Amino acid sequence: MNIFILEDDENRMKKFRGKLIGHVIFHADNVKDAKAILSKEKVDVIFLDHDLDNRIYVDSNELNTGYQLAKWIFENNIKYDRVIVHSLNEYGRENIKSILKDAELIPFTLLF
Repeated sequence: MNIFILEDDENRMKKFRGKLIGHVIFHADNVKDAKAILSKEKVDVIFLDHDLDNRIYVDSNELNTGYQLAKWIFENNIKYDRVIVHSLNEYGRENIKSILKDAELIPFTLLF
């Protein structure tokens, strides 16, 4: 399975890598790199964080957020089987869900 993860915290990425052994993992810690990856790679599952740049409770209208990537995914009809929004920012999770209606909202603390 091909998995894409938008996450800026290296400790969380270590946890993802440890739990997702045997899968192909694509990772970006910012929206620009995420778009480049999702433009060329077929992924089955997408994990989205909302707050990036090592910041918390970021406004969704800022350019480098999971919400902005969700809008781009929707607008560019990026195909996937499953989206999981793992951000701890409840407001950000809900904003992403407003764009990607089938997204599952599972805070990182409850993922594993």
